[in-house]
Amino acid sequence: MLTGMLLESIILTVSGGIIGFLIGWGLSFLISFFIPYHIHAIVTFGNFLLAFGVSSTVGIIFGLLPATQASKRNLIDILR
Repeated sequence: MLTGMLLESIILTVSGGIIGFLIGWGLSFLISFFIPYHIHAIVTFGNFLLAFGVSSTVGIIFGLLPATQASKRNLIDILR
């Protein structure tokens, strides 16, 4: 049961991290396109790894903690 929660947490976190990074990269490109003086946003692979790593770590931790706590409780007591 806990492996299903882990898999769900990983899938949601990874897809959210990639989508968020792409939206942020696109917005930074658009903003730097309209700013005068040709200021460009530089997105490196290190930036991607840092953003993706933090997003994944936070998502997996906060996806597993409630699932672990809920799996230790009795279902009858939760429904009351």
